[in-house]
Amino acid sequence: WNRLRPKLFADNGNSHNASAITEIQAYALGAARVWPGVRTVLDIGGQDTKVISLNSDGKVAKFEMNDRCAAGTGKFLEFMAAALQVPIESFGDFALEADKRIHINSMCTVFAESEATSLMARGERPANIAMGLHQAIVDRTFSMLSRVDGKGPVLFAGGVAK
Repeated sequence: WNRLRPKLFADNGNSHNASAITEIQAYALGAARVWPGVRTVLDIGGQDTKVISLNSDGKVAKFEMNDRCAAGTGKFLEFMAAALQVPIESFGDFALEADKRIHINSMCTVFAESEATSLMARGERPANIAMGLHQAIVDRTFSMLSRVDGKGPVLFAGGVAK
């Protein structure tokens, strides 16, 4: 920690007694400060996915947030990695071992797990299923990006960015 010399701290928590700005505004301010010229912030975290389009002044132009279910979030990936018995830390690399693409029809965590189980019962390789799950998140994210007119440069944040 001593080697890091932060010039700015930001918190997007839920402190009720402090003056506050929204999480969306915090991302916009932080992104514009750290990377002037950024036009889109993509945050795929454990609980939700946010896509924030910024104008040339670094202010929020449009945003979209998926916070109704775990679909397309880090929690979805954690759940599916566990279902495939793959450590979450290596789930992305595991998916890269795929030798064909499989389309996953459901983004609902419960239905996707059922679909993955059925695919494994039919003899599909777990790596192919993992790739299909990752591709489903990519497809959903690109759909969100198109709805907010997301343009580059893009700042990718959140735990899934790792």
